[in-house]
Amino acid sequence: MKLFLVDCTRASSGGSLQHISSFIDQARKNNQTHIFDIVISNNIKKRVISDIGGINDLNIIWVSNNFLLSSLYLSIIQFRYKSIFILVGPPLWIPLRNSITCFAVPHYLYNFSEFCSVYEYAKHPIFKLLFVRTNIFFRKLIHFIFLIPNNKILVQTEVVKKRLGQNLQFVKDKVFVMPNSLPSLVMNNKVKKIPFKEKSFFRVLIPSSYYPHKNLDSISFLSRYKFPFKLKIFFTLRRNQLPKNYNLFKLKNVEIIFTGQLNLDELSNAYLNTDIVLLPSILECFSSVYQEASFFERPFITPDTDFAREVLGDTAYFYDHKQKSSLYNAILKVKKDFENNEVKFPKVRKKYNISPEEKYNLQLSYLLN
Repeated sequence: MKLFLVDCTRASSGGSLQHISSFIDQARKNNQTHIFDIVISNNIKKRVISDIGGINDLNIIWVSNNFLLSSLYLSIIQFRYKSIFILVGPPLWIPLRNSITCFAVPHYLYNFSEFCSVYEYAKHPIFKLLFVRTNIFFRKLIHFIFLIPNNKILVQTEVVKKRLGQNLQFVKDKVFVMPNSLPSLVMNNKVKKIPFKEKSFFRVLIPSSYYPHKNLDSISFLSRYKFPFKLKIFFTLRRNQLPKNYNLFKLKNVEIIFTGQLNLDELSNAYLNTDIVLLPSILECFSSVYQEASFFERPFITPDTDFAREVLGDTAYFYDHKQKSSLYNAILKVKKDFENNEVKFPKVRKKYNISPEEKYNLQLSYLLN
């Protein structure tokens, strides 16, 4: 019987891929790759290999992109292992071995919160009903999965722990906080201070995938306002991932650049070549963008939410995502602070600022115990 099965099948983009690369990198450094069988979906195979390099020393099981097939496969092979580690959870299958789940899906916590509602994602009444029904179904499913004996749930902040405990009363004693960390592959890149120079444009990086809760559509409201300077907005997306009628395309003083999905080296370069970082997301557990903006010392604009303030305190430029002019004013504020040499940089609170080594050791301690 092998020791550990590591389930990464819910990873698709963004921070979840960084979790995988960080975990593998630390397992290599500790010469422990042989104790893990790592299950990853085929749809992210190229990106994973790009981030971690060679895979000959790893026990990777590539599975179907179809979550029904991969869930069935995991349900069958789980009995070969002593413990199950769900690196990106909650799982879409039922672990019947000793299992630890890293909870990384904020929808269950915030869909009916003061920040967001499922109704915001649907215009037609029928779709609204489907969203609500789907949400209720998944909540019931997650209750059942998390009630399996010997299951620990790892969350990334105290705020998420509190909300999860409120939503899942029967498992609140099994919830533990384990902060996020940047992959060492990112941290190896040298940090550069921002040398603000007078130039004809202001660079804005939006490092995000396109999901409804990332709230990228809200940025199009900037088209209602006239900036006194030119903007270059970098999306880590492909052009066809934004709506064709996206309002920003109509502005003469806004240049939009699509980088597509970036590997870790490319992502570091993107941070080093921007003036400010913008993340309009209204649903997060602990976005890696918080730590990236802090590490690369780039001023950070984001909606004023409890999960963002929990990690960053007052060190970001917060705005009210429900007021359309708020984001515009936040960008003007950063530009003015630059010019007055008063710009502030985001700082991750000390208790959430752990190293990749510390994070890996915590994960391993939970698995071994």
